[in-house]
Amino acid sequence: MPQAILHDAVSLRHFAVAGQMNLLDQMHGSRPLPRWAEAVRDEIEEAKLRGISHCGVVLANAWLDEPEEIGLADVVGVERIRAALTSPGESDKRNLGEAQSIFLAKRFEGFFFTDDNVAYSWARDSGMLPGHRVIDSVEVLRRAVGDTLITSNEARKIFDDVIKADRDFRREHPIDPPRDYFDR
Repeated sequence: MPQAILHDAVSLRHFAVAGQMNLLDQMHGSRPLPRWAEAVRDEIEEAKLRGISHCGVVLANAWLDEPEEIGLADVVGVERIRAALTSPGESDKRNLGEAQSIFLAKRFEGFFFTDDNVAYSWARDSGMLPGHRVIDSVEVLRRAVGDTLITSNEARKIFDDVIKADRDFRREHPIDPPRDYFDR
């Protein structure tokens, strides 16, 4: 049975800036809800208000459905995760979307999809989620190639479009990956 995938803002924005929200819809749109957390939607809405146009593209995708709300009883659990993700001196608002997404991925026994280095590493290494249930954009592109939804060359073009938009993948991925990078 398919599991929910909780999308983080950074990864949704990667696919939006590359004009590939339809690929995420093909891959994740039929999976169970929830698909994103309330704080992730709020973060994208705030960025759109600041004039970041690709955020409007994310918000226009009906397949994301309504974000999952965090109830009062869940606030302590989310805040513990957020505190673990936040370095001293960082803003109180920082990492709320990641924390809610990790919390919800655990609750729904789903996946957490992020390109945030700290959130990705913490979700895997803390034991909060099994390692195979924490994924990033490169893993999604590799799966799309493996499922023959796109070619390796198309995956590379999506990757390059994200880089050209001055957005970052996780540090472990080279800026100029080898030709067979998406065939793995």
